[in-house]
Amino acid sequence: MSHRIFDGMEMNGHEADTSKLKETGKVYFGDEAWDASDLITEEDKMEIFNEDMLRSKEDLLDMINYLLKRIEENSKKNTKHSPEYFARYSNLVERFKKQVEKSVFPEKLEDLWRYEYDIRETGITLTLEHAQSFDLSDEGYIDFVMNDTTFELMHIKSELLTVEQYAQAYGVTTTAVRQWIRRGKIRTAIKQGNEWRIPELAEVSDRGYKCIQYRWDEYLTGFPEEYSFINDYSLISIEQDAEHKEMFDVIFSGEVSEEKHVRMNKAEKEKFELLLISNPFISPVQSDLKAWE
Repeated sequence: MSHRIFDGMEMNGHEADTSKLKETGKVYFGDEAWDASDLITEEDKMEIFNEDMLRSKEDLLDMINYLLKRIEENSKKNTKHSPEYFARYSNLVERFKKQVEKSVFPEKLEDLWRYEYDIRETGITLTLEHAQSFDLSDEGYIDFVMNDTTFELMHIKSELLTVEQYAQAYGVTTTAVRQWIRRGKIRTAIKQGNEWRIPELAEVSDRGYKCIQYRWDEYLTGFPEEYSFINDYSLISIEQDAEHKEMFDVIFSGEVSEEKHVRMNKAEKEKFELLLISNPFISPVQSDLKAWE
């Protein structure tokens, strides 16, 4: 329930007391307790949704400007990412901003519609989404939204760099870049013929192996006979054994077939993951990029 909704609410001369809301689900007015759910109307929830979500071109541009400000602030104090990374990140967001500025948006969206943008190593995607339902946090902000309709409005792609360009941009050798791709430390690399192209925001994962998922929607070809079953599935998870670091569990899953588990050593895993990265129809499941990471 929401503290925010009850701010300033009065009953029988008493202001709402939400100090026990989280533990009991109740709001107190003097000695009288009410279930919070009985006090919140659908109009209250819709008002918060409309206030908090991105629902106009102006809202989008305000958020993009805030994002650019955070990127600039973080570039001065964050050592996790390189100056080159922040410069390229800012440039990508600026290109996104220019596309939004010259695009035409409806003056007003109907209830439960909102804009949402998603920033990943491969670029920025803007969508128009309709919420089937949503929940509020205890503080009165949108906590979870379940969509039933999504339309992609635009996608601003990250610039793709050659191995040589990437090495120069990030101050490393081309040999190191190719090793990172082979070892699964740069998972968004794209194979174009015999050459690799790397999204400009791709950075090498931290020391140690990070579990990863790969997914696909197309029928896959070109895999060795031992993996002929791959088209029975649509998702692969790779996890490192916590006790035996040289061993990895590769889990094949999908909507139809039962999960299949394959145990691989480090060399086998690297060879198999390179097959996944090299295939243009297979994509790693990426996390959002945050300006304040």
